[in-house]
Amino acid sequence: MKKRILIFGNGYVAKFLSKELINHGWYVYCTSRQVESNNHNEFKNITMINFSDPALPEILKSANAILSTVPPNDEMIDPVLEKYLGLIKKEKFEWIGYLSSTSVYGNHDGKWVNEETKCFPSNLKSKARLLVEQEWLKLYLEHKLSVHILRLSGIYGPGRNCLEEIKNGKDFTVVKKNHNFSRIHVMDICQAIISSIHSPTPGEIYNVSDNEPAPLNVVQQFGSKILNKNILKEVFFEDANLSKQLEMFFADNKKVSNEKIGKKLKIKLHYPNYRIGLLKGCLPYC
Repeated sequence: MKKRILIFGNGYVAKFLSKELINHGWYVYCTSRQVESNNHNEFKNITMINFSDPALPEILKSANAILSTVPPNDEMIDPVLEKYLGLIKKEKFEWIGYLSSTSVYGNHDGKWVNEETKCFPSNLKSKARLLVEQEWLKLYLEHKLSVHILRLSGIYGPGRNCLEEIKNGKDFTVVKKNHNFSRIHVMDICQAIISSIHSPTPGEIYNVSDNEPAPLNVVQQFGSKILNKNILKEVFFEDANLSKQLEMFFADNKKVSNEKIGKKLKIKLHYPNYRIGLLKGCLPYC
C-alpha cells in the first residue's frame, strides 16, 4: 500500500519530520518557495517542489495524507487554503494536519489550559492562528475530512535552543515573577504527528507540549550550568528593554496540559522536561 504525504512548508519541524516519516516507510513531498521546479529529487524519498509548481495538484491528488506547517500571512490568510482549498475539499485524505500554536489560548494568569479552554489570543499573530485553525476545521465540520489541529508549545531542539544562544555570548536572562511557559522538543512533535497519522481522530485538537512548564530564567540558567558557563545576569522584567517578540512572549502566562496526547495517542515523550531535552536532545549537537 502506498504511503505518500505532502507537507506544505519546509521549516524547522518539517525537516525533522520528513526524515522520521521516511523511517516509517513514507514517501514525502515537501513544498518550498525557494525550490526550482526542475530540482525535485535532491533527497532520497523526499521530493522538494515549489509551492506554485503546476505539478503540485497531481501530487496532492496522489497523497494519502497532507500536513500544513505554513503560518498565516500578514493579511491573516492561510496561503495553503487560499491556493489549494478547492482541490483539498475534493479529495478524501486518510489524514490532514495543521500545525498551530498554543499562543491561541492567550493569557490565563499562570493557570493550566487544555483543549477545552476558551481561547483569548492576545495579539494579531495569535488571532490569525485561531482564525486559520477554524478554516481548517470547517473541512471536517462541513465536508467530513479527516482534519487534526496540533497546537505546538515553544519549539526547541538541535540548533534551536538556549544553549546555542549562551554559546554565542548571551550573558543575561529576564526574570518575571510567577511567569511560566511550556515547550516541546522537535522530536516529540514528530512523534505526536506520526502517532496521529497512524491513529486518525478527525476533528480533534491536540496540545503538543512537554510535562513541565517553567520560567524562562530557570531554563536558561540550567542551560548555562550544563555548558559550564557563569551564572547569567538576571534582569527583572520591569527593567528589561525587550524586543516586541519578547514582549509578546511575556504577555501570555499559562501552563499547557498535554494529557490528551498521552491518553488518546498513547504518547510517551522522549523529552518530558527541559532538563532531559537540553541534556540529551540538544547538548550532544552543540
